[in-house]
Amino acid sequence: MSEVRTYTIAQDGQSIACHRCGLTSHNANDVRQRYCAKCGTFHVIRGPGYWQDEVSGVLRPVVEDLLNGKVLSADQIAIMRAYLQQWIGSPVWDRNPFLDAISTPHLEDLRRRVDKITTDDDLEEWLVDADNYGFDPL
Repeated sequence: MSEVRTYTIAQDGQSIACHRCGLTSHNANDVRQRYCAKCGTFHVIRGPGYWQDEVSGVLRPVVEDLLNGKVLSADQIAIMRAYLQQWIGSPVWDRNPFLDAISTPHLEDLRRRVDKITTDDDLEEWLVDADNYGFDPL
């Protein structure tokens, strides 16, 4: 299924025209980020970052400890919470063609609860629900 393009980059690459609101921006950052300041749209939506692709070296050992059944420290839980926030907060989930009246509340529930993860039990419960709802980040 092809997607309708919502923007056009000028041939010289110096501007972006938003097809949603009609604004043309010559701001280099708007062009680079495919962004429309008038309607607040990022025209290119990327999926969430996956933990195995993370390059800082901070997240991987935390996920590996989790997968190996170790109890996480408060700092490690905070690292996991940040990862899960960007995962479930990604707008790519909103564009899922299979999102329906049943799965939408599950997505909203996970987004609401992710900020409240402070313990191993909170984390485990959230991860089980994410897996059950089809949003497994691991």
